[in-house]
Amino acid sequence: MIEHTVAFGRPTIEQLTDYARDIFETDDVRLSSLAGGHHNTNFRVIVGPDAAGGEFVLRYPRNGDCSGIEREFGNLGQLDECLVPKPIRCEHLPALGVHVMLMEFIDGVHRDFNDLDDDGVHELAGVLTRLHAVKSRQYSPGAGMPPTLSGTYRDYITAMLDESVTIRLRSLDLDCDEFRPAKKALQAAWLLLNEFLKDKKELFGESDFSMLHHDLNPYNVLWLPNGGIRLIDLQNVMFGDAADDFDYVSTNNNGTPKFTRTLTERYCALTGCHKVVQRAPAYTWKNRMDHVAWAMTMERMYPGNYQEIYQQGLCDLQATLR
Repeated sequence: MIEHTVAFGRPTIEQLTDYARDIFETDDVRLSSLAGGHHNTNFRVIVGPDAAGGEFVLRYPRNGDCSGIEREFGNLGQLDECLVPKPIRCEHLPALGVHVMLMEFIDGVHRDFNDLDDDGVHELAGVLTRLHAVKSRQYSPGAGMPPTLSGTYRDYITAMLDESVTIRLRSLDLDCDEFRPAKKALQAAWLLLNEFLKDKKELFGESDFSMLHHDLNPYNVLWLPNGGIRLIDLQNVMFGDAADDFDYVSTNNNGTPKFTRTLTERYCALTGCHKVVQRAPAYTWKNRMDHVAWAMTMERMYPGNYQEIYQQGLCDLQATLR
């Protein structure tokens, strides 16, 4: 049993191995570090000879905030195992000073969306369709939050802009030389977005909210050797307009025209509805504005470290204004 105490949030691999041995009731447990993870430290856990007892991922948050992995554990439990890794357990370990989560290890690879053939894009569209089939009458007030707000798609996009863009901009000097071009682009994007929402009033007057991954990029999709896809990093899962997720996949990942066209055709064929695609342009502006506001905030906090990301985000936003 675990008997040692450590500095908060910094257990050793030996102590985590002892924890895994207790859980799986065998000494034949091996841990190795896994690369990646912005907020969490991850280990691959192999149980038994030749992994006869299975392979798992053990993770804990680097900053001691357990809310993220608790949300992810709950989100994993809501979705079918054909979409996400199977969750095993999530608990606080007082002796180690950390909150840990154990889930199934997925032996897959990441693939650039633009490198997918038609079958791969169709498979991605199918996973997106099944995710969006999980419904709620309410939407989430922010990323990773449960659905608690009532309203329409217009209310949702307005709330998301307030939560991710407006609040960030309030803390910045938009009239400084560095951010003046962004201020001009953001103002122009706001005008175009509001005009679009006004012109498509009926489309945004509905309220059939879907489960969204909210960070669906190539690094959060694992392709299995024998076919199939698993979604990972579900800390930001929320309920909102499916068009938000769809745009993030097709546009915010800078998809090629061919990728976007193939994804659109397959998604519409599977859902039997074109309204999500028709609303998606609004989220191109919303997501590009969000990215610029985030990059500006990070550049102000860490001068020079986010300049390239900020400039690219600004170029991407300006491209939507032409």
